[in-house]
Amino acid sequence: MRAQEILEKLNSGGASKPFDQHFPAQCSVRGIGELRDRLERLQGVPGFSNFETQLSESIIFKTASTSIDIPPTEWHELTQTISIYAQRLRGLHAYITEQVLTQQDTDAISVKLPSSSDLRSVIRAQERLATALEQVLLVKEVGGEVKLKSWEPGSLWLQIAVGGSAVVSLVGALAWASAVIYKKIQEGRLHSQYVKSLELRNDFLESLVEAERRMLALLVEGEAKNIAAEHLKGEVSPETLERVKFSLREFSAMIEEGAEIHPALQAPESVKNLFPNFKDLMGIESRTKLIEDEKKDTSN
Repeated sequence: MRAQEILEKLNSGGASKPFDQHFPAQCSVRGIGELRDRLERLQGVPGFSNFETQLSESIIFKTASTSIDIPPTEWHELTQTISIYAQRLRGLHAYITEQVLTQQDTDAISVKLPSSSDLRSVIRAQERLATALEQVLLVKEVGGEVKLKSWEPGSLWLQIAVGGSAVVSLVGALAWASAVIYKKIQEGRLHSQYVKSLELRNDFLESLVEAERRMLALLVEGEAKNIAAEHLKGEVSPETLERVKFSLREFSAMIEEGAEIHPALQAPESVKNLFPNFKDLMGIESRTKLIEDEKKDTSN
């Protein structure tokens, strides 16, 4: 598990906050539902499995009550375990925020390559990523860069410098649009499977497939034009627009294979919101559609 995933899990479980309020007096345990929820959110942090096992076997996960009183010996064992657990979680949280994050470049992106144990597959994925980024970031209208800053040990996560905050925003737009295209492809496949189950004539099926193909091409074209208008300087040449379309297709294919693109860990929230939520790709909406809706609302 990488630093970003660990930090998200720690923040989700409130690792930097105390647990004292759940043990206001000897033998008493209060707010058990909230306590249990916090502990469940913290499960999976590397190096804490022993604590998780002890706590999962405690009264916290065995009672349906929100407040209980337990024997002194059991209470002392429980509070001692949680105290040590909480102390170590706070230490890990402080280390990531004060040491790991300060060493990262905010003008960089983090990319997860598709999972594979085959060296040639990993090399091909890295080459595809470099090509997809360079097609857009190195054109004169952008003036970015594509430089490998680090490769997290024991993982397929890379940190790549792209040449400034404006270029990070552009990568966020590319990632978002690629996720929209990925979603459209998945929806098209589901629709095709449904139509095939109806046992319609082959010529009708071929017409539907062609219609889906044209709709996808229009989507790629629209997303590329929107990105060019929002993020590229000056008049965009047809060649540059084709480069953007190539990158969108390549990124959407890599997303389907398991790739992810994120901003730096310590990037401001406004920048993080430019990137898609890879845990909910089927819930993403096109930025082009959202912009059009905003314009309609403004004109009304």
